[in-house]
Amino acid sequence: MPEGVRNLRQRIQEQTVRSARNFCGDSLGRLEGMLQGDRAQLEDLAKQLPEGDAEARIRDMAGSYSKIEESLHQAARDVGAEDAVGEAAQQAQEEAAGEPERATRGARDAAGAAAGRVTGTVREASGQVGQIAESAQEAVGQVLNRVGQ
Repeated sequence: MPEGVRNLRQRIQEQTVRSARNFCGDSLGRLEGMLQGDRAQLEDLAKQLPEGDAEARIRDMAGSYSKIEESLHQAARDVGAEDAVGEAAQQAQEEAAGEPERATRGARDAAGAAAGRVTGTVREASGQVGQIAESAQEAVGQVLNRVGQ
């Protein structure tokens, strides 16, 4: 193979790897930016709650986001895309910062919806417990009738 073709092939491969690394870095950066914004919303939500089980659970959730962010950093280091990740994450944060009220409202709406689902589940479970209690009373009544006969 002629030297010129070999050089051209090598440059194309290097450019392709560079483009893929930049794409990967941008993608990881956008993910990191979203995770940071979502984690911040969870932390803000936890601050609004009194100390207790619910607040601790939300703080644990926020901690999970931090662990995912660490994994993204490691992935960026592995592919050599740390700079691109940092730039993309910064851009994503700036975009998210433009809408903090909407983001907070979204977190509150999500929390309210979750609370509604929990309340519905508790009501459903209470209804089932009531049905079980009625069935148990009927069974006891039938046993007492048979014993009395």
